[in-house]
Amino acid sequence: MPDICTSTCAPCAIQKIALKLIIGAKTRPFCAHAWVEHDGTVINDDPALRNKLAVLLEC
Repeated sequence: MPDICTSTCAPCAIQKIALKLIIGAKTRPFCAHAWVEHDGTVINDDPALRNKLAVLLEC
């Protein structure tokens, strides 16, 4: 994840684009994943993640 986060978040921070880091999970079968969103749009990942996983943290 550090490579994806650096390549996605760093340029946006320089340009002052507000991003959210989202962490989600499900239990059966267990799966946890983190992704980045801008204005509710998933960036560079599966757009259906919010429907597939329970959101545990948004920051």
